[in-house]
Amino acid sequence: MYELEQYNNAIATFDVALHLYSNFAEVIHYKAICLQKLGNSAQVTQSFESANREGKLGNTINEDNAVYELYPYQIRW
Repeated sequence: MYELEQYNNAIATFDVALHLYSNFAEVIHYKAICLQKLGNSAQVTQSFESANREGKLGNTINEDNAVYELYPYQIRW
């Protein structure tokens, strides 16, 4: 949904993921981008700060648990 610029649907999908893993930094980050695209500035700064904090704490998932490999949409904290 994110790539299709269907930001409301992407946010709904991100919310499902965050329900399962509330500290998932990349999901918080991409949800913040969607909120920004929709002009929801009230939550954007807080979401980016939360994503940055969680990312620095290591609350992220590596594809196939390979910490040395890059994968699409990976963010380097």
